[in-house]
Amino acid sequence: MANATILKPPVKDIYIDYFRTQELLEYVAALLPLKNSQNESKSRSEIALIAETIRARAKNINLNSKLFEHFLNITLEGLIKGKKFKALENHLSSHANMIRQKIYSCPNSLNKAYDALRALIEVGNQESDQEYDAFVLLAEEITREIIDREINKWKSDAKRHDDQAKCFPNPQSDIFWIGADLRKEIDAISRYRFREYFKFAEFEPAFAEVEYEFEGDIGGVAQEITRETRNIHGCVDLRFYAYDIWLASRSWRLCNRIRGSISLALTAITALQAPEGWWTYTNVSISSGEQNEYFPSIYITILCCLDLLKLSLQDSQIRSGVLGAKWLLSKQNADGSWSRENYSKKEIQYEPDIFSTILAVEVLIRSGIENVGHSVNMAIQWLMKQQNDFGVWNEESFPFPFLTVLILELLRLKDRYQNNLSHYQSVSRGFIIRSAELVLEDNANSRRLACFLQVGIPHFCKIFSPAPVGKIKLT
Repeated sequence: MANATILKPPVKDIYIDYFRTQELLEYVAALLPLKNSQNESKSRSEIALIAETIRARAKNINLNSKLFEHFLNITLEGLIKGKKFKALENHLSSHANMIRQKIYSCPNSLNKAYDALRALIEVGNQESDQEYDAFVLLAEEITREIIDREINKWKSDAKRHDDQAKCFPNPQSDIFWIGADLRKEIDAISRYRFREYFKFAEFEPAFAEVEYEFEGDIGGVAQEITRETRNIHGCVDLRFYAYDIWLASRSWRLCNRIRGSISLALTAITALQAPEGWWTYTNVSISSGEQNEYFPSIYITILCCLDLLKLSLQDSQIRSGVLGAKWLLSKQNADGSWSRENYSKKEIQYEPDIFSTILAVEVLIRSGIENVGHSVNMAIQWLMKQQNDFGVWNEESFPFPFLTVLILELLRLKDRYQNNLSHYQSVSRGFIIRSAELVLEDNANSRRLACFLQVGIPHFCKIFSPAPVGKIKLT
């Protein structure tokens, strides 16, 4: 983590003005009386405090000061009288629209996307936990002050959570954040990665609970699959199961903490693969005579392949992932994308999907299949065309800025990942994986062995491998 301040190019400044305006707009809208309490006037002392807060938040926004004061006074007068005057709200909304048009006029590029994330971090108004993924992506640019700012927010939230928990007779969850969108798993991973990368020890009970829940969900379903089925159709809906495993794979520490459950899960997934290499839904079939015909799922196959290629330590499971990757190659659309299936009245509709395409490209990169460069480049070209006028990638299925971070991560992976490791590099990769597991064990000898492996890897590669150690990429 570098101590240098984040750069402020012009496009980033426009984004900062936009995000700060949106933050103030939401604050003003929340302060105005609701319809069922419009007749309740506020005291002048309350109004003075509100006015002070609004002016402080508007200080760093590029507003017309005279117009702002005019509309603010109209709004405050309404609050005194118990009426809802939206003059300031409308003024701020108009200003936000004007800034948005400025952003639209800037040509799309990767730098534009990065500037959006930089501005989001600097403003610090966390609307979704997925903004913490942007912190990890831009970790080398983040100052210690910004990290401390977020940790202090967490401390305030944790204290508020503990105070509220005292009102209940039964023990409450230690997890002190619940996103407004109730995306419990994805929120947990984003926060877990933030804490993991920036290395702070607080909030251990909350994150131990995250580990416990992922371990129980992933390991429990794996045992159910192993116990009840040996056929490719399975007994669970792999959409959610394979997705949860993929979410967990975004944190190397979490996967090592729940390695037992992960291993069970990968064994179960491998057992459900069709001989052709694909995986399927368990609840979508069309009767054909005496048999039900199960349809291969591009989306589920992408998730299962990536789970295996990213997490497995077994050659047989990695081969299953490669087999699935070869099947996926045949399903790439002519424009470079991959589609996701939508089922309606026993009909299957295929629509090109940003998330599926991102993960499919990573599958190919990690698979080691030769001559996939053309397919990878086609997919990336298609993804770049999906960047919207705001400069980011977004879908309703995911909170902002999650997809934008995934695409920028993918482009870094494409440039850095070497999928065809030499024999000795492969051995070194195994050493690194094992040492990462050992260092987390509650055993002094395991930690000593982890240190021995980490120290010995460079010497091993220097003696036996013709390729530089620096080319071994694991993330």
